[in-house]
Amino acid sequence: MHRLRRAPLNPFFSKQRVTKLQGLVWDLSDKLCARFEEYRGTGKPVLIRSAYSCLSTDTITTYAFDRCWNLLDDKEFAPWWNKSVAALAESGLYMRHVPWLIRIVNKMPLSLIRVLSRDFATIMQYNLHVRLSHP
Repeated sequence: MHRLRRAPLNPFFSKQRVTKLQGLVWDLSDKLCARFEEYRGTGKPVLIRSAYSCLSTDTITTYAFDRCWNLLDDKEFAPWWNKSVAALAESGLYMRHVPWLIRIVNKMPLSLIRVLSRDFATIMQYNLHVRLSHP
């Protein structure tokens, strides 16, 4: 079963594709290091979790969608993105046990989702953006 589910993803993780990705990872890592340098000597704390979340998201979006979301450029490392991903994980607990809820949420207007959970609405907004950008 695992091999069947994994088969469509195999081309994305071939040795050749991953080697090609190395330059992107280096560039984004350099960008992250430059952002850390901005904090040096300021006395302001760096939100490490958010910083690495931005690095991961920018890497994945560039690789998967050929369009970087540039979260590393956010002045404070987009802490709102981390909250949104946490909201998605939390909602996954419910949706796993009530799978029909996913269909309902996908049909709900974004404005209503925003009232229920601003953080989850952010994820849904990005989901909609990806769907429209990559039909």
